[in-house]
Amino acid sequence: MKKESSPESTTEYKFFSEMNSAEYDEEIYTGLPKKIIFIASTPRVGSTLLSHGLMDIGLSPTTTEFFNVVHRRDFKARWGNLSKEEYLTQLFRHRTNSSGIFCVKAHYSQFKGFKDIVPINNCHFILIERENKILQAISLFRGYKTGAWASVSKDMDTLSEDGYEFNRILSCLTDILNQNVEWINFFNQNNVTPIHVIYEDFEKNYRETLIKIAEEITQTTVQINEIPPPELEKQRDELTDIFYEKFIGDLLDRNPVFLEKWKHLLFGSFFSAAK
Repeated sequence: MKKESSPESTTEYKFFSEMNSAEYDEEIYTGLPKKIIFIASTPRVGSTLLSHGLMDIGLSPTTTEFFNVVHRRDFKARWGNLSKEEYLTQLFRHRTNSSGIFCVKAHYSQFKGFKDIVPINNCHFILIERENKILQAISLFRGYKTGAWASVSKDMDTLSEDGYEFNRILSCLTDILNQNVEWINFFNQNNVTPIHVIYEDFEKNYRETLIKIAEEITQTTVQINEIPPPELEKQRDELTDIFYEKFIGDLLDRNPVFLEKWKHLLFGSFFSAAK
């Protein structure tokens, strides 16, 4: 929950994310959280939308990519140069709410450095996937090119049709596919069955999806009269569609059988395919 700012909580350094500041800390919590909600994601899959939704319905405290190396610089400026174990302990102390709930979202590339110290038995994993991995890769490519990681991003570079790069989009797609495989392997190796969310369905059924997640985690019937509409807006636009058509055409020219062979993963769910 955001706290009122005070002279003691203000800092002179610039946060990568304002939600990393002390203003968003909870009251000091002692011990291991009763519930750890873990949003397992890959880049550009709607994890920010999901984390904001969980906060809006009161299920989780302020949530961000605590394991992201760039975010960790903010906390290093606050808490000093800590080991991963010490850093996780500080996160639990400052970001677990009074109900004993801690929430974090992470791509597998961020999670892998912490997976051996996260208390998995206390975790409720929410796996969020995007069915159209090519659109996801284009979104990731555009984020790298412009610095716009959300619809509320400001002062970002512009991008035109001339900015299209097949090889970089392919690299983004490869990264997304590899991270999906790593998540599935992790779940299988640890006998974890995550709550499964498809971004395209979540976008259409925002309220219903949030209530379903809350009921699965709390194991109770959840009554929520109003859920604020999402603050984040859809970023797909005409340029995305232009890049999409170009990439599909280039992919067919270079490897005609690739789309047909892997369409169940490029346009479907890794989690469902692995069952």
